Amino acid sequence: MTQKSNTLWGLLVVLAFVLLGWVGFRTLNMNRQVKVFLRARAEATLETDEELVNTVTRLETELKNRKSFVFRLGSDPLKLTRVIKSKAFLTRMGVTDIEELSGELRLSATVIGPGPSAAAVIKTGFKSHVVKVGDVIDGNEVIAIEKKKVTIRNRTNGKKRVLRPPKG
Repeated sequence: MTQKSNTLWGLLVVLAFVLLGWVGFRTLNMNRQVKVFLRARAEATLETDEELVNTVTRLETELKNRKSFVFRLGSDPLKLTRVIKSKAFLTRMGVTDIEELSGELRLSATVIGPGPSAAAVIKTGFKSHVVKVGDVIDGNEVIAIEKKKVTIRNRTNGKKRVLRPPKG
């Protein structure tokens, strides 16, 4: 080999040793950092912050309470005319064609589920009633609830009537 190639090979060997030394030094530093991290992790304990423990406990209790909530609808929460309940006031304002003033039974909605779990929302005047088969509303017994219709029977005269939701 020539002097030039010997010099190049020498430089490559020196460069390889420098590179190996640098990689070894970086690996040593990383190893030290990992050991520091592992020591810190081993020393760290959970639940040492009392405020954090209290907050987590409170949130878990609230979650359990919320899971136990049962949604029951006693009246129609979306009926805006519940704000004005006085027939006299509505009459003075010239409102005479509102169906709430008629006092007639009106079907608002039906909910059909598996088995005998059907229910209906029937309105009379300004009130909404959630009913199921067998319930009585204004002297009328609910005898059947089907999709978009409810059959009722007047308890005084025995006449049957079918309620349907308003069109539109």
